[in-house]
Amino acid sequence: MTAASPPVAVAMAVYNDARYLALTLEALALQTFRAFTLTLYDDGSTDGSAEVAERCAQRLPLQLIRGAHVGRHRAKQESWQRSPPAPYLLVLDSDLVLPADALERMVREMETDPSIGAVSARYRAAAGRPFGAGQAFMDDVFFDANFTPSGDFRWIVGGCVLLRRSALEGVELRADLGEDHALSQLLRGHFRLVLVDGVVAIHHGVPVTLLGMLRRFDREAVRVRALLRAYPEAWQWGSLVRLVPLPLCLAAALGAVLRSRPTVLGAAALLAGYLLAFLLASRRTRGGLLARLEGAFVFTFGNLGFGLGFLRESLRGSAPVMREPERPA
Repeated sequence: MTAASPPVAVAMAVYNDARYLALTLEALALQTFRAFTLTLYDDGSTDGSAEVAERCAQRLPLQLIRGAHVGRHRAKQESWQRSPPAPYLLVLDSDLVLPADALERMVREMETDPSIGAVSARYRAAAGRPFGAGQAFMDDVFFDANFTPSGDFRWIVGGCVLLRRSALEGVELRADLGEDHALSQLLRGHFRLVLVDGVVAIHHGVPVTLLGMLRRFDREAVRVRALLRAYPEAWQWGSLVRLVPLPLCLAAALGAVLRSRPTVLGAAALLAGYLLAFLLASRRTRGGLLARLEGAFVFTFGNLGFGLGFLRESLRGSAPVMREPERPA
């Protein structure tokens, strides 16, 4: 390996993330592991994201590519494909801030075990923002719940994952599914998926409004339904559970229209039970009472959006390409 060909290629797609991009790039510039290149694909941003990247170019081995808007997953693939050859590929979202030792620890994990195909870092919502504490608690619940009995991770985190380039050979990457969903399904039969303990990226781009949370869960549901269309064996009970709030809210609304008090009270009681079930299921995840309650609300309310997205994508039948909703500003 020569100095001209670093062992890690960092790939990043950016679309209107100027608010957080400087934080993400600054964290990359402060990494203790320095042998990497960065390929940043600007997906037709209109908010000056490319100019933010240009201002950081003096501190980073940065290749900036300006392109037309092609959508999140296709833009990510562009950044992958235009990255220089390297044994490892770090896929990093433009609103995630890594700790300074993240890349060093992820590479070390990869180099100690050739059976590892992907190394994820945790991500955690910025807790100081509106609904941030609840979303951070939800993130912790997700990671705690997704370990296999052997200690490996079921689903890689597409926004912050180091991939072994050789593990991708012969793998068909579909732009309609999302790399975290599809690659987890494709890789885990042949490689280990590992979560590095203690490496936590701060997620600054989480929504701070109720509408934003609905859209975030909606996009997640569209990707999950598209994945199940391609890989029916990827179904998990957790996905079914997330569909529950929508019919309960519809029942409550119908009861209100028909002035059926028992229907409204029954649906409300079941929603309260759903919220309490989340609190019970997440009891082993560390967190204060307020964060737990906010997390239960975010999970229950956000899954209305999940149900809507899942239903809408299901009604599209066997459409081969997922049409992902626009990311909220």
